[in-house]
Amino acid sequence: MERQAGITEERARVAREIHDTIAQSLTGLVMTAQRANSIAARAPESLGPTLALMENLATEALAEARTLVASYTPVNVSGGLPATLAVLADRFSAETGVTVIVSGEAPDVDREAEVVLLRCAQEALANVRKHAHARQVRVSIDATDDGAGLTVTDDGVGIGTQAGNGYGLAGMAERVRLVGGTVEVGPDVSGGTTVRVALPRRSGAEVVS
Repeated sequence: MERQAGITEERARVAREIHDTIAQSLTGLVMTAQRANSIAARAPESLGPTLALMENLATEALAEARTLVASYTPVNVSGGLPATLAVLADRFSAETGVTVIVSGEAPDVDREAEVVLLRCAQEALANVRKHAHARQVRVSIDATDDGAGLTVTDDGVGIGTQAGNGYGLAGMAERVRLVGGTVEVGPDVSGGTTVRVALPRRSGAEVVS
């Protein structure tokens, strides 16, 4: 029942994410295109600013789509969590220009917990992409007394009000809760934001990957 509830909540979250990001950007793009069509009929020489706005809206929608796709890329941790995080970091850096440094060794947790840690890293990076305006991100995994932890720290603008209203962090917290873990999100001591996830060694639950 918990697994089904997690699946249902995840689907609802994706639907809300699409509505609040991509759908809104595309709606704005359609309205701007309609305005451009009207301007073209009256004064085509004045189209420049409207076309620039259309380009910006399309670029924004594309970035939002890529963020959502990255959050749901199929998970494969067969090569080990550190190696998988390194691949994720390289891809994120190539797409955004943000430097991502990965550190730590493979934790002593089951595969379900590894999937959760990876998903949390993906969600944390998605938030960096959308909100942080960061230049560097550090992703580290470590052993704890009863399991493993993941810490994602950026040097961006710091956590804002969007963190409490976003579906990404709420979805992360729910995913972690289902396997008996905890999530803490807050400002980093040197600026930016830190996300800390702690999981038990054995989740005892099947995880939606």
